[in-house]
Amino acid sequence: MVLNMTRNLLFIILMMCVPTLTYAQTESTEPVAEETLDDDVLDLDFRLDLRIEVLDMGMEAPFSGILFTTDALTKMQLSYDKELSLLKNEKEYMQAKFGLQLQALMASWQNEKMLYTAELNAKRNYIEDLEEKLIGTSDWTPAYMIGSFIVGAATTIAITYAITGATQ
Repeated sequence: MVLNMTRNLLFIILMMCVPTLTYAQTESTEPVAEETLDDDVLDLDFRLDLRIEVLDMGMEAPFSGILFTTDALTKMQLSYDKELSLLKNEKEYMQAKFGLQLQALMASWQNEKMLYTAELNAKRNYIEDLEEKLIGTSDWTPAYMIGSFIVGAATTIAITYAITGATQ
């Protein structure tokens, strides 16, 4: 069934090409100016002759065109099927190839994500440890300042009394 449909489709395509070729050949004998080669050159009333007739040997053809033997049509169909199979295989190969590349990229992305997450967590833990050390240590700077002031004042007073006592 598929074989007949493919053969009929091939017949239709070939028959569409034949009238176009004869039309182009009859038009090419007349000189045509280059400026008239627009869309006006195409005849919109042009109809395709899509008749398909099966002929036996010795029968007269009901219309002009190109005749093919069944072997030639079989060869055309087989080469079409072969090319179609090759294209399907190439499509499947490309899909598999790009699927594998996508999987590799996704795995690489996941690994990098895990690496950066671990690095970020390590830095966050280091910062938290530093903050705990800062908060945990007692800061004696104000006591040192007050103590130094008191020692300095006492020393000054002692020296002043010693000098005033020695001078009297």
